[in-house]
Amino acid sequence: MKKVLTLALALVMTFGAMAQKTYRLNGDKQDAKKTERVRTLNVAKKSIDKDNIKKLTLNQAKAMSVQVTDVAVDFANLEVTATITPNSDVASYVYMAADPNNQEFAQYVQLFQMFGMTETDAVAALADNAETPATGTQTVTMDASWVSPGEPYNIYVVAFDANQTAQMFTVPFTAPAIGDHGDAAVTVNVPADSITTTSVYLTMTPNASTSYYYYLIYEDSDFAADNWNNDSVMNYFTTQAPKNYFELAGNLTVSPNEHYTVYTLAYNIDSVTDGLQTYSFATQTVGGHGTPAVTVEIPADSVTATSFYVSFAPNSEVAHYYYTIIDSATVASMSWTADSVMSYMLQNDEKAYDTLAGNVTKLAPGTIYNVYTLAANLDGAYSDLVMLPVRTTVIGGHGTPAITVTVENVTAASADLTITPNSEVAYYYYLIATDAQLQAGGMTTDADVQAYLENENAKEYFELSGTLNGLTMGTTYKVYAIGYNLDGTASSIAPTTFTTQSLGGSGLAEVAVNVEVVDGAATINTTMNDQTAYYYYAYFAGINGYGDEEIFEMVDGNAQRQFFENINIDDDPLEEGEEYGIFVVPYNGNNEQGTPVAVRFTSEGVMASLVDVDMASISVYPNPAKNVVSISAPSAIDRIEMMNVLGQKVYENATIGSENTTINVSDLDNGTYFVRIFCGNKMMTKKLIVK
Repeated sequence: MKKVLTLALALVMTFGAMAQKTYRLNGDKQDAKKTERVRTLNVAKKSIDKDNIKKLTLNQAKAMSVQVTDVAVDFANLEVTATITPNSDVASYVYMAADPNNQEFAQYVQLFQMFGMTETDAVAALADNAETPATGTQTVTMDASWVSPGEPYNIYVVAFDANQTAQMFTVPFTAPAIGDHGDAAVTVNVPADSITTTSVYLTMTPNASTSYYYYLIYEDSDFAADNWNNDSVMNYFTTQAPKNYFELAGNLTVSPNEHYTVYTLAYNIDSVTDGLQTYSFATQTVGGHGTPAVTVEIPADSVTATSFYVSFAPNSEVAHYYYTIIDSATVASMSWTADSVMSYMLQNDEKAYDTLAGNVTKLAPGTIYNVYTLAANLDGAYSDLVMLPVRTTVIGGHGTPAITVTVENVTAASADLTITPNSEVAYYYYLIATDAQLQAGGMTTDADVQAYLENENAKEYFELSGTLNGLTMGTTYKVYAIGYNLDGTASSIAPTTFTTQSLGGSGLAEVAVNVEVVDGAATINTTMNDQTAYYYYAYFAGINGYGDEEIFEMVDGNAQRQFFENINIDDDPLEEGEEYGIFVVPYNGNNEQGTPVAVRFTSEGVMASLVDVDMASISVYPNPAKNVVSISAPSAIDRIEMMNVLGQKVYENATIGSENTTINVSDLDNGTYFVRIFCGNKMMTKKLIVK
């Protein structure tokens, strides 16, 4: 069984052959990989406000235009300024500067496209002024913390007309280069008074001739252990290291008693370099030349069945020390000696320097744990390996073990479960499954289940209580729990069974959705018919341009599932011009889908919806289609719109006035489209495949 312990702020498992059997106090672990030893500064990433994510209706008329002039980059303040001049068709606009080749920016765009949105939608959400669109001619300031000298970028402007349809404009620019034709160099400085046992303050300042530079900070002992040389550094600079352009400064985490080297390589504007430069510094010295020792204390009153408190206090002679915590059974099973433990500790090289203390948790009751320490002085002389054993408190007894399983408040999708061992139980296992799941796992008898649990060895020791969610309606579940006393005697494994409720009927599932908009705020409530067992629902904002069928596909099986109760939603004041919707997909007791319902609304009131519309009463055929599509409805069709998966309108006819019409799709690209049919105050969306 995988053991995970927690000491103080956190305990992490050490890596290597004993990764699942040894335990450590948390220090900032440095793995022995070269890439982990390269110290660099963190770069802030652009964040996105989820409230700015919405699908835009793209402008088809292309009447809008935007001019971007006077682009300037201020490296000192990390800003890009530009004057943006829209024409009279632009009601408002948002803007940002970005690197079109930047992987993070490309990933944002791809993420939006995965959800049927466009690059325009992504830019509008990421824009510097996404929450406060600009109007009229303005000189604007954009974030340039990521801009590099001499590199090409784009300014993106998303403009909106009076109807809030969007159009994006892209203006390329190149950031000015820095440096000159002189000798490029970087000055590295570590003030002596900034050096502590664990950190230093370091600055790297390029001279005026430097166009860009690379840097690497390496602990000398690691450099040697990794078999690196100057060629290795140069290879790292040319293949992996990022370019730097300006002064860098900050605190660097270090280890005491060590020497570090800062490697820099600077280039001028002609890409000429004077070669690799180095700067070395030493960290503070701790420890002495005498006998090193670490005092380990485990207060007796801190030891419980699953935890204990431990502290490590090095004396003044200790330059560094190692420790590890291993249960004695593991030591015996691995046939480890004192030399084996020392070799393991030295190989993992997890050095500690100061006093450490904390609680070790998630231990096994009645188990002996060995706490090992090994200390070294400044001369590299080691102490003897010191081992302090501690036994966690024993639970259970020698009597008859028994487990009580209590199941309460069973619904169609959940149940409250409590598993309680008696005082004789030293540990127990449990499993919750249906017969179908057991058979799929090859378990047909109680003995099969017991063998499976013993093989898994996921021991529990104390009472467990909670709610099981996500259960299947009308399904019988079995709860197996088997306890063992201190002698290994097992309790009965006979399962406790319970069956989730069955709801609804076999008829058509329907949910009535009522939306009232008063003073710009919406109140939503639903009512299920007696055939409805459950339904999926979702409440969306910013759905302008999305078809109902698109949203139903997202809601069905993925959104919130509702049993028994109807929902009631009182929304905050609605935003003007924003389109909202409540979407419901009901199912009956046989898990058969009923009539989906969509109600759209704005701050002005309820829009056309699918309420009381029979989806089968409107036909779009043939589907898939190649040339001509016929559409028929039970009443006169007022208007038809066709959208592609990007939300772009590819067809519209608002002068039909009859129950039947046709659309020629022969000129459309192959793919998926959504046909919106408007009849009076009702609207239906149908998916159409064009081949």
